[in-house]
Amino acid sequence: MVALAVEVGDGAVRANASRSRMAHSLSLVGDDQLAGRFQVGNMIPTVIDDDLDAARARNRKTLRGYVALPN
Repeated sequence: MVALAVEVGDGAVRANASRSRMAHSLSLVGDDQLAGRFQVGNMIPTVIDDDLDAARARNRKTLRGYVALPN
C-alpha cells in the first residue's frame, strides 16, 4: 500500500497503524519524498469526554471492530 501511495499519490493515511511497523512502512518512502511533497498520517480514534469511564468504553467499542479484522 505504501509503495503504491509513493508511486501515484502525495501521501498515505493509515488507520490505527502500529508504531512497531511504522519504521518499516516509512522505509519504503524515499528521503527525498519525505522531505518534499509526500505526507504521512495516522488516524487514531479519540474520545473527548468529561466522563473518563464513558470515554474508555466508547473507545473500546470502536476498536473492538478493528482488532477482529483478519489483517
